[in-house]
Amino acid sequence: MSASTVWGFSALRFLQVRCMAPVFPLSVAAIAQRASGEAIGFVNSSRIGAALLGPVIATTLLAWMPPADVYLLPAALGLALVPLVIRLGARPGPREGLAS
Repeated sequence: MSASTVWGFSALRFLQVRCMAPVFPLSVAAIAQRASGEAIGFVNSSRIGAALLGPVIATTLLAWMPPADVYLLPAALGLALVPLVIRLGARPGPREGLAS
């Protein structure tokens, strides 16, 4: 999907942000249930680093490849991590082992 006008681009960007906005709070909540404050600090540091590096990397990729590929590359990387997340989610966290 592409936008040929400023208003179309703005609407498309609004929908993208609207879909991604809940991801970070939900992931922090899931981590907070199982991990320590150190893990949450690491997640916050990663978020800040991604906010710095993400636009730089995306702009660099956009100079080398078409816009569709710039969207598909992070999507493919995210899908490649799904098995790892599932495997790590099956293990009990540090607090879960102490509860019993």
